[in-house]
Amino acid sequence: MNWTKKASCAAAGFLLLALPAHSQTGSSSDNLNRYEAMVVWSIHQGNQTEIAMANLAKDQSASKNVKDFADRIIQDHRSAEAQVQAYARSHKINLGELARQLADMSREQIELERRARTVGSATGEYAWTWEPAIKSADEDRTQMGKLRKLEGPDFDRQFARAMVNDHQMMIDQLTDARARTTDSDLRSLIDKVLPTFRQHLSMAQKLQLVVSKA
Repeated sequence: MNWTKKASCAAAGFLLLALPAHSQTGSSSDNLNRYEAMVVWSIHQGNQTEIAMANLAKDQSASKNVKDFADRIIQDHRSAEAQVQAYARSHKINLGELARQLADMSREQIELERRARTVGSATGEYAWTWEPAIKSADEDRTQMGKLRKLEGPDFDRQFARAMVNDHQMMIDQLTDARARTTDSDLRSLIDKVLPTFRQHLSMAQKLQLVVSKA
């Protein structure tokens, strides 16, 4: 489920208008807070998606391999989510409020994000925008809808494929985020959750091989 650039004052203004943030002062600290919130939100969304898909697998799959994998997914991502929630509380990131703000973001605000990003290069504090998070959430809902319509081996194959793709995407995003950020707390959070995503990717790849033969 794939995170130092110099932007003009116009780009900074666009971003401040477009992004949910702790404040609107535009300081480097505020930019870090925005970036931190994006990364934390991405991990949170990834955890929720994997848990939801695993619960669906437990209900719809007849495969012991799939059900066992789903149990592991639920257990590990609940643990990872507890770490995310603790981090969010200690860093005053309101995930519930972020969810509401993202749900209310208009197409005009998303376009402002795009314009802010294209002013400079695709690196640094302006590299992450909320558009991928919104798009990812929409894709997750679509994927869940497709899975609900499947059963038997067809479900198992699609579920395994989704698990591989989602975990690889999260690994890519978190690896990139860790390389970009200089914040030690955020790096520490990433270091805590990355091994879970990597282990699950390996497990999902093995499951994919098994269910492909069913």
